[in-house]
Amino acid sequence: MPTTTFYGYKNFYAIYINENRKKIAILSENLPPIILDFKDLKNVTVTIPSHNIKSETNKTIRSSRKAGISVNTSRKKQEEIKFITKIDLTIFTHNVDYSFIKIECFNPKKMFFFQKKMVNNTNNIYNICYVKAQQMKNSLSNIIDRNNTNKYYKYNK
Repeated sequence: MPTTTFYGYKNFYAIYINENRKKIAILSENLPPIILDFKDLKNVTVTIPSHNIKSETNKTIRSSRKAGISVNTSRKKQEEIKFITKIDLTIFTHNVDYSFIKIECFNPKKMFFFQKKMVNNTNNIYNICYVKAQQMKNSLSNIIDRNNTNKYYKYNK
């Protein structure tokens, strides 16, 4: 029975962590089922490719004076909007069969409800997927740190 389970948005992937057996199971739509030992984990990263697009807006301000003359002034405002193309969780391992495992946590091109190349970084679904990717990264990083600490104490007694 897994002690920690992470499900992707709409169950696009799942990661099961079993602390008792010291194993991790990874299920994803674009990978075969993978089972790893804790000792096989080397590093984990979250990658978020994005594009910044500059947007320019014109604001017209109208003011009137006591004499009834209206003055129109125009102001240009530039802002940069960040668009996300995907979120990848990459797990690097010591395993010969899988030197790294890339899990797509968010990809608007493949998610049936978007089918867009990129989304704004204020999108709710992107934010949910980002939080889940960071939670998985933190959990797997803790496992890696514990394994490295155990190796250090094992060899330096």
